[in-house]
Amino acid sequence: MLDREWQPQRSRMVDALSSTRKDTGSSASGSRRSRSAAENDPTCVRQVGRWIASGFTGCGFAQSFANHGHILLSAVDLNVAPEEIDALFDFAASEHVPTIAVFPAIRTEGQLIDQLRLLETGDRWELSREVVRGLVTDDVLVGIRWTTSTHLVSLPMGFGPFATMPATRRAPYVCLATWPGDHENPHRKKFQPKIVDFLDSALSEPLSAEEYKRVWDGSIKRTTELLSESQDDSSFYRKVAFRLSSAVANRF
Repeated sequence: MLDREWQPQRSRMVDALSSTRKDTGSSASGSRRSRSAAENDPTCVRQVGRWIASGFTGCGFAQSFANHGHILLSAVDLNVAPEEIDALFDFAASEHVPTIAVFPAIRTEGQLIDQLRLLETGDRWELSREVVRGLVTDDVLVGIRWTTSTHLVSLPMGFGPFATMPATRRAPYVCLATWPGDHENPHRKKFQPKIVDFLDSALSEPLSAEEYKRVWDGSIKRTTELLSESQDDSSFYRKVAFRLSSAVANRF
């Protein structure tokens, strides 16, 4: 039933962004489409869109973005070059929408780390191993920083089907999501001038202060509920993109 019900009002997509392998390297090209449904999108893109639109992240704003087509989703190849993800993120910034790169070929933590290390070779990418106060774990907490075209630092958020990922980030595919723009949320009054994250996203529709607070409070309640069984907390992941098992600790 859900497969038939998810019908975004407007869907943005970069087509054929996946690498085209050639002897000289890889290339990517894209075109923008607007449409009322997403039947022609790759299966992984449609599935991630449904997952977000159904509220499984706990975030009411992300759910609204997906249901209003106010998000750019694109499937990319394994070992995609950092410049291709840069192009996707920059295009989303020009459209004033958040964006998600979906990596359907990544099946293991090792493959994910290989991809992250490849992204780190790009001038606009930086990886770090994070330590979070209050979280005692042997798991590997990976932070990612990406520099926007306006020289702000964006903090991408990771999703993935790994048991170590928090419930609100445990998606059907590995994904890398970010807000690539400036401080465009009119309701966010306190922020770090040089850093942007999803809370800075332009909203999918205008909201009064009361409406915004209602969505915010609902997101806090739902996220807390989703993380309650594992005694987890969303505050642990403000600078953490991926939580991976200790088996990959030697890679960081």
